[in-house]
Amino acid sequence: MKLAHLSTLSIAVIMASSAQGNAFVEDASLDIHLRNYFKGNSYKNDQQMEDSHSQWAQAVRLNFSSGYLVNLVGVDLGAQHSLKIRGDKNSDNGLLHPDSNGNADGYGKTSYALKINLFDMGVAKYGRLFIDTPLLSDSDSRALTSLTEGFYAEGQYDALGLYGVIAIERNFVTTSGFQKFGNMNANNEFKNESVNIIGGTYDFGHGLTTHLAYGKQKNTEKRYLADVKYSTNLQAVGLDFGVQYAKNTVIGDQRTENQSSGTTDSSQHTWGAMGTAHIGAVSIGVAYTAVQKTQLNDFDFEWSVRNPGEEGSVGDEGNYFGYNAVQYSDFNKGGQKAWGLNASYNLNDMIEGLSVYGAYVTGKVRRQDDNGDNLSAWTEKEYNLGLSYYLPMIEGLSAHLMYAYNTEKDQGENDSGDTTDLINKDTRVIVKYDIAVF
Repeated sequence: MKLAHLSTLSIAVIMASSAQGNAFVEDASLDIHLRNYFKGNSYKNDQQMEDSHSQWAQAVRLNFSSGYLVNLVGVDLGAQHSLKIRGDKNSDNGLLHPDSNGNADGYGKTSYALKINLFDMGVAKYGRLFIDTPLLSDSDSRALTSLTEGFYAEGQYDALGLYGVIAIERNFVTTSGFQKFGNMNANNEFKNESVNIIGGTYDFGHGLTTHLAYGKQKNTEKRYLADVKYSTNLQAVGLDFGVQYAKNTVIGDQRTENQSSGTTDSSQHTWGAMGTAHIGAVSIGVAYTAVQKTQLNDFDFEWSVRNPGEEGSVGDEGNYFGYNAVQYSDFNKGGQKAWGLNASYNLNDMIEGLSVYGAYVTGKVRRQDDNGDNLSAWTEKEYNLGLSYYLPMIEGLSAHLMYAYNTEKDQGENDSGDTTDLINKDTRVIVKYDIAVF
């Protein structure tokens, strides 16, 4: 009788283990993302053409995500490659890898992560992965993404969401390798320093949410961000409002270096407010942002990382969280106060899958020099136009046209030495196709 009970128990354990093991495969997914991308840029000093270049690439991305073995452990694997179709010499606009001779070449990269299920309330990952948080974010605006090596965890309990990041290395958009986060110390030596971030969201209900985040790189900088959103409906009109505040403080070796070069300011803040109205297929929005005028000039949103192939350190090419960040400019210059208008129209009733949008941002810049003296004010403006079409007959296939025209008043100079407007144009044509294999 005892043997019969033991046999029955053994069979039950084996069946349960087999079911949990099957979840590793049965809950897995494999996605293919194809992205054909053309990007052209031109740079002018008023009417005098100074530079123009373009790149055209075909990107292929594969992403595999497993289920959880015994509801605990899983893996994420990825591979992506950008194939060169066309690339001007000495062009570097983010689609292809520039080699030492200035030629644009195809390139690729891989990602991986070991993931742990946090009691079905969240997940913890370690590896080379795509991270998207306000204070540290990878870019997906080009043919391939940037990546971050490190630890990431997130969880949700009722209305409270929490996340944490320990970033160790950074992969840039147009490179295959990874570079350590860190900065130059007092002895002019590069010192590895991870970027540590903790953040959280809370949903108060009735359309009110908040997002708080704090980040620090030990001898470089610490940052704070607070963002409050409110959504409501007024009869047939949907309304979204937002207010955000952020502050950077230079610390450690970086602060010492700044002071030795005459920069006495060590902190800078920025804030913004936005509102958007949704009326049927039309959305109209307005935003205001202001950056404090200090000797630090532009509001820094990038973390310090080793400069690939050269001495010293550079910014990590992260994304800016400001409400007036548009296609070409982030409007985050020191002392800049900017107003932005944007509108979108879903033309689904006329042409299924078609939508258009536009934006206009203007901001006056009032900077200081290294001595703290005010410099002459100047104005930056940018227009954005875009069109997106999601083909209804082919699921996952879409085409996008994006155009930006940015002007910096009196910031250029012609051959005669006269002050002229600095003009930048950015044109992008993107075709995407997402395929869910399983």
